[in-house]
Amino acid sequence: MKIQQLITALGLCLSQALAGPVDKFEPQIKSIVVDLTEHRFISDNPASGTKLNDALHMNLHEPVAAQNTQEFYDAIDPLLNVDKENTKIFMDIRAAHEDTMRDNFGAHPEVRATRLRVYQNAMYSRLRDIVQDGDGKPVEEALNTLHRYAKSLINKHFNEASESQTLDRSSSKTRGSFEYRTTGQINKDLAKTNGDVPQARLIDGTNLEAFGKFLISHAEEQYKLRFGPVSKKE
Repeated sequence: MKIQQLITALGLCLSQALAGPVDKFEPQIKSIVVDLTEHRFISDNPASGTKLNDALHMNLHEPVAAQNTQEFYDAIDPLLNVDKENTKIFMDIRAAHEDTMRDNFGAHPEVRATRLRVYQNAMYSRLRDIVQDGDGKPVEEALNTLHRYAKSLINKHFNEASESQTLDRSSSKTRGSFEYRTTGQINKDLAKTNGDVPQARLIDGTNLEAFGKFLISHAEEQYKLRFGPVSKKE
């Protein structure tokens, strides 16, 4: 075999080996993104958030908030152990997505929809990076742990939709159409949506920090061990 042919063959084998883990977890990655971003639509409040985030807030305001907070950390710790950097970025994106759902876009709801889609692509992309860079078994356990927790939490608080709270399942139609984007590309995509609307929340760590202030009010030391100190500045 000629050297050039050998190089080509080795490159093909490498690309197939790298694609393997992602292909295996692709359906679950998409399902996690859909479940974590499903809108809890309230008829008299169009700027409502996701079922997951509302359920988390309810959980952390219960009498057993400390125990519930620990359950949240137990769900995210395996992913942090696999890939701390990309998991922190993933959490930053999730927080940006949540806050964007609650922004007032006035006469431009299409901008909100565009940004939410960008954040979904970003979450999908960082989960792909985590899978790509991690070992198979720990990755599988980490994804399963996070997904089980999210579904359990949502079912705990929203097992049935009341007349005033219907579930917007439009995002489920996008299960097979997420696009891989680097964080730099995501921030450029977000910047393009700026105009006569609230400024887009870039993926820069500040979104996770804002979410962290809420978590810290329940368990400061637990948060700091995982994500570092949070600025006290308002």
